Amino acid sequence: MAVYLEVNTPCGECLEILLNGSVTFGRSKSCDVIIDDLKTSGKHCCIELLSSGEITVKDLDSRNGTYLNNSKITHSVFKLNDVIMIGSSRITIIKDQLTPKEMKSIGANLKSDELKLDLPEISLRKTMLKKKTLNSHKDEP
Repeated sequence: MAVYLEVNTPCGECLEILLNGSVTFGRSKSCDVIIDDLKTSGKHCCIELLSSGEITVKDLDSRNGTYLNNSKITHSVFKLNDVIMIGSSRITIIKDQLTPKEMKSIGANLKSDELKLDLPEISLRKTMLKKKTLNSHKDEP
């Protein structure tokens, strides 16, 4: 099963990440995806693709919390059309790269129109193969 996540920052950066097992997100260099955002904890959250095809998200005791569809969570199932917010970054599942069987396995919670988030439109997409730093505070030291 090949599931890709899209990570968007408010400054317009966008990463495409292959979810293969579990992926940790945060400011720490020990995370799989490093997000340079003062609202993001050192180890903020973990997203995991289970052998059943289900995807889970777990907050790692972050300071500002992990939000799924605008609700603060500690551990939850992550489905198609869901939006995870960590700090000022948004994470979604890329639907157009899923097979019909994968889409059925992941399921859907909301129509994408139902979530309105105040983030800029993203036009840039990069493929994430190794650790990547997201600089969402370019003007800060």
